[in-house]
Amino acid sequence: MGISRRVRLGLVLIVAGLLVGVGTAGAHSELRQQSPEPGQVVGGEVSHIDFLYWTPIREGSVEIIGPQDQTIQGIEATVSPNNLVLSADFPTLTEPGTYTVSRTELSADGDVVTSRFGFVFNPEADDRVLSIVSRSSGPNWTVLGGLLIFAGVAGFLLWPGRNRSARKS
Repeated sequence: MGISRRVRLGLVLIVAGLLVGVGTAGAHSELRQQSPEPGQVVGGEVSHIDFLYWTPIREGSVEIIGPQDQTIQGIEATVSPNNLVLSADFPTLTEPGTYTVSRTELSADGDVVTSRFGFVFNPEADDRVLSIVSRSSGPNWTVLGGLLIFAGVAGFLLWPGRNRSARKS
């Protein structure tokens, strides 16, 4: 005896509800990647910092303290159009030493998250601060993967001929 179409539709709706609930529970902004990394020694021209998130953020701010405990002035923090990248542009660093970065973001669910890390600026170092913005304009593969799983489960449950052989016996 097969599962009725109504029961299958109900199961699809339950799965959809669970997926929405999981998405809502994971709405806190979680950092996926940043440039520079904490503790990284970077060289060349350093005039920006990027933070890539798993989930969208509404807004963000960045403060940078230099090696002599001076606040770096002229920082412009912007959130990308897809709300997944917080970028901070500032005047090119000139003084070698340890810089402390404080970032604050407002996540999609309204929570405010603040964190702090340090990096070292050495003009002669080989590592450069790479732009995450140019690499993050593509799809969010986590979200797309979840949608594919949902479509697969829905297709499996609603496929009309799935239980045909069981009904014949």
